[in-house]
Amino acid sequence: MAIGRAWVGAGAAAAVLAMAANGCADTKRPATFPIPPGGFQHVVPVLNVHDAVNVTHVQKLQARVPQKCGARQVAPNVWVKIDCHAYKVVPNAKPLVFSAGRVRMLQQGKLRLDPGSLKTGGAAPAPSGVRGGAPVGTGSFPSTVDHRQSGTEGPIKNQEYTSACTGFALSATMDNAILRLGAKDVSSPSHLWAHYGQPDMGDAASGNLNKPIATWATWPFSPKEGCELSRFDDDCDEHYGVSTNSYMRDSKLESELANAEANGKYMIASVQALSMPANPNDIVAVLATGADLWVAFSLDANNWGYQALQQNNNVIPDWSDPEGGHAVMLAGYRVASDGSKQFLIHNSWGTDWGDGGYAWVSDTMVKRFLRSAYKIKVTPVGGSVTPGQTLPLTDDDCDSDELVDAVTGQCSPECSDGSRPSNGVCANSSSSGNSSASGTNAHAPTNGGCPAAGEVLVGGRCVYPVHF
Repeated sequence: MAIGRAWVGAGAAAAVLAMAANGCADTKRPATFPIPPGGFQHVVPVLNVHDAVNVTHVQKLQARVPQKCGARQVAPNVWVKIDCHAYKVVPNAKPLVFSAGRVRMLQQGKLRLDPGSLKTGGAAPAPSGVRGGAPVGTGSFPSTVDHRQSGTEGPIKNQEYTSACTGFALSATMDNAILRLGAKDVSSPSHLWAHYGQPDMGDAASGNLNKPIATWATWPFSPKEGCELSRFDDDCDEHYGVSTNSYMRDSKLESELANAEANGKYMIASVQALSMPANPNDIVAVLATGADLWVAFSLDANNWGYQALQQNNNVIPDWSDPEGGHAVMLAGYRVASDGSKQFLIHNSWGTDWGDGGYAWVSDTMVKRFLRSAYKIKVTPVGGSVTPGQTLPLTDDDCDSDELVDAVTGQCSPECSDGSRPSNGVCANSSSSGNSSASGTNAHAPTNGGCPAAGEVLVGGRCVYPVHF
């Protein structure tokens, strides 16, 4: 579902102060969560290629003595594998920082955002597709942001009995970015997985950065092929009757890969990392702009199982003894009456898990067990999207140290004083749009690095990130 674009003002100083004052719940406590106005319909899920499974192996899984990580039944007749290792971080990911300049843009209502994303004070956004909407009044971030309501969630997918959760979560995050561009395509997790084949966030990003990725229509997911593409030694081979890391011996699969390589439509242009341990308020600030986050948790599979969710209204019960890793996507949040928060998980375990593939997790678990969180920037491959199909870029489509250029309409580095570049020129700065907004005391690095504690290097400038 495509959505319109507009210039939408976002917040004031109170937005920053309100979120900081709310804090996060350290213990589970009774709270009521707001019911968002209107409603939504889940996007029709995409269907995998139907591959037969080894019934004997399923019976073996059912008789298996429960142990940490490995095979788990997370929904009726849905078996997945929980990775037993910690994921590597994405190498050379840009830090996702909120510079003083960007905070000023929030305060002055000058961020260009999707209508219905970041709203404050109850003011309505400018009409769909109209630039130059009036700034929104003072207020805090909305109490509920659910990207299903804005039509920017792609379909729930099902990784089945493969180790491809990192690729599926990355694919879902791409779908959100593609929808925010105004297109309607669904990305192919098979194509992403084929580029790395290891259950790891770092390998997933490194293997796919700046590579054209095909759509689901070009290459739908076959779990048998997913197992053949795996460079990871596991028992999916017994489940599907194929050998792992055997794709080079499967002529049909090789042909599908070659076709996908020749018909990629979207590219992951950059990956930005939030600092860890996670600050829930920073996550809120990203989600409120409309962008989803590609994340990894250390989890307890029992608490993430369908029976626990059924008993807890599709909220994952807090856990204390994680057993392995799993990659998902964060697609929204809600703030309770006591200030605690829950975050919306978009999973890859099919629609029989949780609420049609979604569930909520507490801010306490986010602070304790979220291991990594990334925002990705997706761009169409030249000529691959029908002219007029995509909508004008907004600032949420750009990296956190970029803004949409007032003239070119493309993502461009913020000016050093935090203002928006105009045709690559910064009106209030001696430099063009080639250095990050940094606020007060921005400076060039010394000896290749930033000398002061707490500074990070962004866009060639040393800056102090601002947390919400």
